[in-house]
This record gives sequence, C-alpha cells and structure tokens, in this order.
Amino acid sequence: MAKPEYLCAMKLKALTRASFEDRYFDDLVELASAAGIKDAEQLTDLFFRFYPDEKLDPVAKAHIPEASALVLRPGRWPVGRGTSFVGSIFQWSVSTLGMRTRLCQCV
Repeated sequence: MAKPEYLCAMKLKALTRASFEDRYFDDLVELASAAGIKDAEQLTDLFFRFYPDEKLDPVAKAHIPEASALVLRPGRWPVGRGTSFVGSIFQWSVSTLGMRTRLCQCV
C-alpha cells in the first residue's frame, strides 16, 4: 500500500490549472496531515523527494501555504483506526465529504 508521503506528493503533482478541484486540495491537506507535514517548506521538500527532476506547477506552489496552514489547524477531521475484512489494521479519516478514507496501513 502506498504511504501518505508518496500519495501527498502525487496530489501536489496533480494540482494544475487544468485539473484543480477542491477535492484534490482536500486530499492534499488530509495526506499532508497523515504524513506529519508541519509547514510549507516540508510540503515542498516532500514533492521534490519523490519528483527531483520535475518542476512544481505554479497552481500547486500557490496552494502550499494554505494547505500547510490547514494541516496545523486543530479539529479538522476526526481520525481513527480500523481493521479490514482481511485483518489489516489501517488508519482512516473523515473527510469533508463525510467518507472514510483509508490513509495508510499501520504496522
């Protein structure tokens, strides 16, 4: 299963002028929180750790400060742990849509 860090970098890569939607931004904030991101610099560094030879789209770059500020806001979304039908333990979060989103398989 993909780690929140990689999924977060993928969401940053997907944030472009042509594809920007609120749900992508919401996903970015949720994944950045799961990845332990504390500020805009860490979020930018995360992108380049997975995509060292690529440029960050200006739309994504413009949304990084807002995303990192929302990560630090207390009480965003409830988070919990669960067990899948095959016995895997995973962490979930309730997004703004009220859906459980599987974030990462816990060890």
